[in-house]
Amino acid sequence: MLHAGWPNGDISGVENDTIFARHTSSDSSLWIYNTTTDSNGAVSRSHVVADRGSFTATSQPWYTAGKACGRYNNSRWGYTCITERYLDYNGVYIVSIVQPFFAPNYEFVGVYRRLMSVPTI
Repeated sequence: MLHAGWPNGDISGVENDTIFARHTSSDSSLWIYNTTTDSNGAVSRSHVVADRGSFTATSQPWYTAGKACGRYNNSRWGYTCITERYLDYNGVYIVSIVQPFFAPNYEFVGVYRRLMSVPTI
């Protein structure tokens, strides 16, 4: 499960056979799509599976943790960090491995995250 969060609140990502997307050009909802694969092996989104409602990446614990990781000197990649355990929108406790990324001029661009579920304590 790999996602990217952007400073405008958008998110995009792939998880198993679904695509997650929230785009400010729509209604700020988090949409989940099924995927299809064409004859060349390219994967694209097909029909909407779920609307998770209002969502913004910048308010998520993984995004704020990733943005705070910092960056290597003279690199477009930030340090890799692991978040504290938090409750996901599905009601499952997870931790995320996060890494910020930067433009060639070192301006912050967004945060990558990979999810890991954790046992409930």
